[in-house]
Amino acid sequence: MSVEKRNEELLMDIFYITDDETIEHYLNALLEGGFDCDGVQKSRISPAKGQGELMGKFESKNSKLVFLELSFGMERLVDDDKNKQSSLMTFEWLKCIKAKQFYLQADNIAVFLIGRVSNIPRVIWDKVSDYCSKEALIWGIIDVDHEQQLLLPTIKRVKELLMPSKTEATLVKEAQEKRKEDSVPVQKKRLLQLNQDINKLMENIEQEIKRAKKLHNRFAVKRQETIEGINILSKYAVGAGPGGEFFDIIKKKKKLILVLASTSSYVLSAMVIDHFTCLKENSEINIGKLEKFINDLNQTIISSQLLEKYSGHHRPLLQLLIVEIDFRKLEMQGYIVGRSGVISNKNYHILGSSNVDLSAPLDKNYFKWILSRGEKMIFLSPGFRENVRDVIGGEALYDFTLRKINEENCEITDELFYHLKKEAGDDFLKYDATTIIIEVSQNAIHEVPDVR
Repeated sequence: MSVEKRNEELLMDIFYITDDETIEHYLNALLEGGFDCDGVQKSRISPAKGQGELMGKFESKNSKLVFLELSFGMERLVDDDKNKQSSLMTFEWLKCIKAKQFYLQADNIAVFLIGRVSNIPRVIWDKVSDYCSKEALIWGIIDVDHEQQLLLPTIKRVKELLMPSKTEATLVKEAQEKRKEDSVPVQKKRLLQLNQDINKLMENIEQEIKRAKKLHNRFAVKRQETIEGINILSKYAVGAGPGGEFFDIIKKKKKLILVLASTSSYVLSAMVIDHFTCLKENSEINIGKLEKFINDLNQTIISSQLLEKYSGHHRPLLQLLIVEIDFRKLEMQGYIVGRSGVISNKNYHILGSSNVDLSAPLDKNYFKWILSRGEKMIFLSPGFRENVRDVIGGEALYDFTLRKINEENCEITDELFYHLKKEAGDDFLKYDATTIIIEVSQNAIHEVPDVR
């Protein structure tokens, strides 16, 4: 731990939560340009040591400025099993700081996330951006690839908002000595003004968030493609809950692989992406490879001790839908673990259960059916079903979807998401939500079974 203390009257505590010396040097250079070090105490805390050391220092009434390392590098997930959790615990630290802020009823705490943004995978960055847009405790994100001079105006403004000048502090102290009965009102007035400044800043940020949400909804177009006579239309909406949903398609020779995962942990989301990346590298994929994908992912979860950490959680840690479609045979098979749903216009349907046991035999979750020309299937993610609670406009979700299934694919998707957003109102959805429509073309070519 490195500590600086230049006078006896401390006005602000500054914390570096990082093991990266590059980040520490970057912050030292930044603060030298934006802070007078009088009245400031700086401490560096290792994320690997846990939050106890930081929480012990949070008992003081000083203003607090926290720089928290944002480290989601996928390379560290693969290469550094020892530090797998500590490298991805940014949000756990934030929850701890927020809880302490609530306990102290403190308005003078600011947190900046810091790291090398270019190293963060897009799917993780989307979650970080979403979290920051809703969390008032976070004042900004600092990219160490940018010059410190660009951040000096921000740092100076933070100092003005959080740290009273030495002259102010002296005047307040003198006023307290002369008129003890006025000491509390004087300090309270300062804090009320500080609170008003922060509230105004937060209102501006909230307006920007609303604009960003409208832009997202406007430009988050549907994903549409046609592969070997199979038409695919999907749409995704972001939710406020931890973890999230991940959906992708692999085309290998005459097969299409669809993976839809829903998690309750950012760490687990990264694990799913890591295993899915390995699956894509196979030159050929069959049902055996899909079984191995699920089993390997299950072993990674068990070894990470996430199951123990999230035991008793109201929502399953992982829900998974993985499907193989054989273009030549027009055959679909796969596994549903969790609350994903599949509804077909040929009177087939599967609605998964929230009772998830990752260690149970996979054959309990296996399904298979033969497709036909003109068949249409609608896949509903666990998040979609949970957001609407399996009811749309007073009608059961299954009945509603089956009644609409023969309409145009875009119209079905738009109506499903209309009701989804109507349920949420102006707020974020509670969970990520995904719908996928797969339709077999009337002109699809497939092998005719040999009946001899």
